[in-house]
Amino acid sequence: MISVASRRNSTAGNIAARGDDDLSRNIAGALSARDIDNELVRGRGLDHGAWIPLHFMYPDARIPVVQVSLPAGSLKDCVELGKALAQLRRDGVLIIGSGGSAHNLRTLNRDGRTDDWVLEFEAWLQETVENNQFDRLVRVREFANNFQQAHPTLEHFSPLVVAWAAAGPDQPGRRIHHSFDYGNLGMSFFEFGVRQGG
Repeated sequence: MISVASRRNSTAGNIAARGDDDLSRNIAGALSARDIDNELVRGRGLDHGAWIPLHFMYPDARIPVVQVSLPAGSLKDCVELGKALAQLRRDGVLIIGSGGSAHNLRTLNRDGRTDDWVLEFEAWLQETVENNQFDRLVRVREFANNFQQAHPTLEHFSPLVVAWAAAGPDQPGRRIHHSFDYGNLGMSFFEFGVRQGG
């Protein structure tokens, strides 16, 4: 079941980010139209995966924010969620998929050293996104040798699949930022659906 957080004031750091009840209902309707079980949830604040990037992007919290949970199933379920959100994106709603491009807390290097396996995975990820190979992303275990090491669980990888599916999986994305925290935590940012030169 997908949860759509509908709340007037969701905590985003120290600033209250406004919710949007109409948008929440529109999202729930879009999910229902594709037979995706969902429920509106009131009174839940924003997850750190939502408020941390929003704090840097919109520090004054002037935009309304609605948080949508990820499917508990497979990456194919994430594709369906992204497709359900596609119309909202065409209506001007910004869709942010927040996670880490490589996220395995057991492999942190406090000295800042980045291991070869994570460099290889990040290179594979960039090549896959920028060369428009969406199917390889969804079937990542077949194509990326270091995926299990980079992502022991799916919650940091799934948002990338949702965001790309929402923008349209028939066009490539572009990496706009790349860095590492604690050596092996990948922080690659991708954008989708932006016209050349835009």
